[in-house]
Amino acid sequence: MVEPVRSLGLRVLLPFHDELDFFLRCPLNLTLLQLSVFKIFVKTGGLKKAAEVMPLSETEISGHLQTLEKNIGLPLFTTHQQQVHVTEAGKEVLIYADSIDIPLRVLKGAIREIQSIQSGRLNIAMPEEAHDVMPKLVTKFSHHFPGIDVYLDVCERSSLIHQVNSGKTDIAVIESPVPQYVEGLSFSPLTTKWYSVYRNDQPLSPAAQSFCAYMNAGNPG
Repeated sequence: MVEPVRSLGLRVLLPFHDELDFFLRCPLNLTLLQLSVFKIFVKTGGLKKAAEVMPLSETEISGHLQTLEKNIGLPLFTTHQQQVHVTEAGKEVLIYADSIDIPLRVLKGAIREIQSIQSGRLNIAMPEEAHDVMPKLVTKFSHHFPGIDVYLDVCERSSLIHQVNSGKTDIAVIESPVPQYVEGLSFSPLTTKWYSVYRNDQPLSPAAQSFCAYMNAGNPG
């Protein structure tokens, strides 16, 4: 297997193990902060303007740039008449900094999505008869999703479906047997006796999605 390696504008081909050895021996110790500082420094055209858009002082920015150049081992830019001129090595660093930026944004988005489904409020309406089951299920669920606040609301049996349809609750708990089909509603087993009911004609809240996925995975046993 042969993989391409880009270095200072030159493209060479190294066998995979040789490439790995190359990177292990390479004395680069770069950080995302250093790369971000360099990108903004070049984009804004100087320390003063870079400090205006970053939560760093000019001294701190200068220190990160010096460290980056030291780690690279080559000058990345020159300044002449208050203008920044990027060297060939600096251009290569910018290419890699840009290539990292897109997957980093994707990663941030993925993290935010995970955080959203692991936090929030979940309202569950249930009949009085479910008091011996639901607290136990919710305790297990909360152990895996401590960031989700679950509120159990005891309601009359006859009002449970209405609670879901009206949007007053995310999920209702009803006793089997459940209807074969009710337009706009889905039924999922919680135990052999109890089912969860929720709307399927509109998006569930992230907290409700987490609850349904957890229960559908058979976690309650």
